[in-house]
Amino acid sequence: GDVGMALARARARLVEAGFGPIDYVVLCDAQTLAPLDRLASPARILAAARIGRTRLIDNMAVPPAG
Repeated sequence: GDVGMALARARARLVEAGFGPIDYVVLCDAQTLAPLDRLASPARILAAARIGRTRLIDNMAVPPAG
């Protein structure tokens, strides 16, 4: 679906920027952190990736579609 494609693009962009390995890039419900396969409620993108010997972890808010 669209979410899967967007997450794949995000992973590819991280690799292009020099990150790797990518531990995870996921879309989760903003309240429960349960994984989502579609954007219907407030969500967060969670990501963890390495650059060199450093592991970076970040997240950002994603408003619901529409």
